[in-house]
Amino acid sequence: MIANAELRDNSFTNSWFSLGNTFENVSFYGSDFTSAGFGGADFDNASFYMATLSNTWFANANFIDSSFPNSTFSNNVIANAELRDNSFTNSQFNGGNFKDTVFNESVDLSNTTFGNGLMSSNQAYAMLDAAYLDDVLINVTNNTASIIQIIEQSSNLAVGKWSDVKHITNSVPVDSDAAFFRFRIVE
Repeated sequence: MIANAELRDNSFTNSWFSLGNTFENVSFYGSDFTSAGFGGADFDNASFYMATLSNTWFANANFIDSSFPNSTFSNNVIANAELRDNSFTNSQFNGGNFKDTVFNESVDLSNTTFGNGLMSSNQAYAMLDAAYLDDVLINVTNNTASIIQIIEQSSNLAVGKWSDVKHITNSVPVDSDAAFFRFRIVE
């Protein structure tokens, strides 16, 4: 285990971090992880600020409360990894694969760029579904999103005591690869 260390501007090119390697409160500021492997390693509260992670393999790795601000990810395999309570603010993902990766709880993707076919739509749905637990993903067919809202009514707030009052279907044109909708109730 390496704890409370600063490994700044180091080259970890072709390095291997495997099961049993644990890093707590470690800063990898500006470090280069080109062609490195993280096979089952655990990172708790690690910082990868401005790190380069190119052709890197993150299989079965666990990143908890870690941050990757202003980092660049290129052509990585991030398979079966767990990314929980991490921040990827202002990071850039180019190419790669997120197969079976779990994004839990409060993963921050603020100003993060995804490019070059990083994820299939199913992978994107799975990531967003995990990141925003109560949100709903809507399929788009023929450039149209069909949004169905159901208004329910109850005389009390008990579970199972609600009745459908009205179904409302809205067809919304979508003219880009991704669109985000939210709903507001006006009093």
